Amino acid sequence: MPIRYLSLLFLITLFGCKSAEERQAAREAKAAEKAAAREEKRLAKEAEHAQRIAEADAKLQASLPPESPFRQVHVGMSEGEVEAALGAPTSKDSTLTGREFVPFNIGGRGSVQTIWFYKGKGRVVFLGATGGVQNRVLDAADDPSEIGYKVTQRPEAK
Repeated sequence: MPIRYLSLLFLITLFGCKSAEERQAAREAKAAEKAAAREEKRLAKEAEHAQRIAEADAKLQASLPPESPFRQVHVGMSEGEVEAALGAPTSKDSTLTGREFVPFNIGGRGSVQTIWFYKGKGRVVFLGATGGVQNRVLDAADDPSEIGYKVTQRPEAK
């Protein structure tokens, strides 16, 4: 009787369990499946982001007159690309947005707004982050009455 159980145990061990290679192959297949799912999710996010930028750029281009030099500016362009297209601005102004003070705004995204003023032409608005992250175009406005610098309200004289 004990030999019977011993032989049964031997057969189960030999043929009934997965081999180490099969387990390893199953783990690798599962890891590859997870990696493919992550890649698919990343590509979907990138496509959604590109779609949002294209919609914002279409809205920007629709708001500008056909003969405007600001039609060369597109949403998402860097400061260097804008300077190459329009030249150096008359003046620049940067301000912190409310996002700078959000405790969980990791990386400071969207925390600095920079405006480039072009006298007699208009302005370009950039949105960026603190810590040297490159600013990107958010908006542009064609305004022939642009004075070329930020107007601040001054207190009235008493």
